[in-house]
Amino acid sequence: MGNYHLRWGPVTTRHDNAKEWFEKALKIAKNQGDEEKIAMVNHYLGTLYRKLGDKNCNVANDQEQKASHASCNEQEKNKWMSWIEKRKDESQNYYQSSCRYYQESLDLKKKKFSKNHPEITRTKQQLGITQFKRKLFTDAKVNLEEAYEELKRFHGTSDREDIVNIVFYLGGACYGLGKLPESEEHFKNCLKLLESVPNENLKKKVSSKLEEVRNAQKSSIKMYFKPKDDK
Repeated sequence: MGNYHLRWGPVTTRHDNAKEWFEKALKIAKNQGDEEKIAMVNHYLGTLYRKLGDKNCNVANDQEQKASHASCNEQEKNKWMSWIEKRKDESQNYYQSSCRYYQESLDLKKKKFSKNHPEITRTKQQLGITQFKRKLFTDAKVNLEEAYEELKRFHGTSDREDIVNIVFYLGGACYGLGKLPESEEHFKNCLKLLESVPNENLKKKVSSKLEEVRNAQKSSIKMYFKPKDDK
């Protein structure tokens, strides 16, 4: 029922209803000592809290863009920006909770399942994405790289949406770490994969990020060769 509410419930109540059902399911699983079910519900709670984080982050970004073009006095703008910062803080709190649930799920799955089990990979991938959203780029890179290799091992050379998403976030994590050539390669690979797994919205994002990375590399080269007395 929790997944039903999360995916198809009314927009205004879906997250609250999903949270209520997941917490009930978690309590029952803990009372029964069913570690596999606990791991499963923790994974779903991780997804719920990440969606809440995404929701707040999207609202904050939308309002920030509107505020930058708004005609209002400084007091009103400061009040507006204060509200935006609160939404951003809330989103990070949700991402933190999401990481905690995903990590608890991953720890239990490693205990209950064989090494490289698909369920371990599934949670590792989602944890890595959420760590990226928290700007924990080193941790995100480790989990996403492991998930990528494991998915390739499961599915061979077939191009899949989950693999495309991993490569996209790997590009972002490398960019966050200042690994610009590696970031560029991931984004280029992502565009290539999108030829087989069409997604126009993601393609626009990847193209934009690729251009951003290339511009950053050009700036780095200019700074490196800049004469010391050049002001």
